[in-house]
Amino acid sequence: MNGVAGYFGRNIPALYDCLRGDFGVESIKKLTWKNHQKSKKLFKSKFNEILQTFEDFDVEIDLG
Repeated sequence: MNGVAGYFGRNIPALYDCLRGDFGVESIKKLTWKNHQKSKKLFKSKFNEILQTFEDFDVEIDLG
C-alpha cells in the first residue's frame, strides 16, 4: 500500500494509517486478498477486525 515498495505496518493502527492516506498517494479502493483462508487461520479473531477496518474506509475486498 502507498507506493511501489509500500508501507504495511505490523498492526491494525498501522493499517488504519495506511488507509487514511496523507503519504503522498491516495488510499486503495479495491483489494484482492489471495489465500485469505490461510490469513484467517493465522490472524484468528483479528481477521474480522482487519476486514472491518477496510470496510470503514470503503475498500472493496475480493477474497479471491
